[in-house]
Amino acid sequence: MSAFDDLHAQLTRSVADRAAAPAPAAAPAPRRRAGGWRSRPLVLALVGLTVGGSATAAAITGLRSSPAPGLETRLPPTNPVPGRGVPADRYAVAITPNLAIGGAGWCVSDVQARGDRSLISSGGCNDDAVSSRAPVIADSTSTTSIPGRRIDEMRTFFTAVVDARVAAVRLYDGRVLRPVSGPGLPAGLRSVVAVLREDRPVAYLDREGRPIQDADAELRTREEALASRPTTPEAPSPWAIHTTGDPAVRIGAGRELAAPPRGTPDLNGRPFRSVSTARIAHRGREYQAAYLLDAENPAVEAAPLPGAVPVPGTDTVRVDGPGVMFPLTARREGPGWLVVRGPGRARRTTVLGALGTGLRP
Repeated sequence: MSAFDDLHAQLTRSVADRAAAPAPAAAPAPRRRAGGWRSRPLVLALVGLTVGGSATAAAITGLRSSPAPGLETRLPPTNPVPGRGVPADRYAVAITPNLAIGGAGWCVSDVQARGDRSLISSGGCNDDAVSSRAPVIADSTSTTSIPGRRIDEMRTFFTAVVDARVAAVRLYDGRVLRPVSGPGLPAGLRSVVAVLREDRPVAYLDREGRPIQDADAELRTREEALASRPTTPEAPSPWAIHTTGDPAVRIGAGRELAAPPRGTPDLNGRPFRSVSTARIAHRGREYQAAYLLDAENPAVEAAPLPGAVPVPGTDTVRVDGPGVMFPLTARREGPGWLVVRGPGRARRTTVLGALGTGLRP
């Protein structure tokens, strides 16, 4: 039995075991790890960046703190200046899996808007799998100019994604913010966001209110994306993407891992590893498809996609909320996710329905 056959059997047993198991009474709590991984994914102009969700009360001895804002939040009101553009009144951020073959990073994107009108958006992705012990997984600052009648106002946005060891963040102006969790964040992680007048250093605090030394230092190990190869229709791997008969959905170039995926230990946030990809053409539009497994243990069921919303009447979910630059539609397939990225919610669902892998139960 080849290594591919052995892993295929392991994944198939995992699927069968989950199918035979009784439904749990409640959703399991996110896994917590003693270690962490540090991913400073990109240097972005994340204008109006905010991350988070419902506030979680962190018990910090002798320290007063306030919860950070949520994923989508209102900006301080400003009046439009004739001839100087329209100021934004809200912003949102999104974190989605990187679909690049062999990698296990994240894509971060944001949008600054006024009402339903998008004014500024930006984003980028990690290309490598990264693990480390640092409790700050990602952080970013960005400064933008707000037009004024006499002088322009400078506004700096700060955001950080952290693990449970960070109980609060102290800003240069004396404010202390508690990290918050939410469905738009990777499993078990929390975020802090702040709107500042200056881009100055912050302090990450533990539960005793003490600064965490080297909290955001790049003390990390870098693992290059796993090697891949072109998919061959004559001998595809079990997780290679194929069509299921719709002639309007055509697969172009595809890639798959050159060897069975190995797990990467000590990862925070339960990231996904893209083990196969394909370019898809559908009625004059191009799409990208990928099959994602748990990066730490490919044989276990992958975590929920951050920000995913169920599509009524289907077995799919969509990730296309505020801040998402690269909308996704996905469904569970075997232990992982089969994902389609591209334009049009209905079209993505159609394309996804015409794709499969060898791991579908």
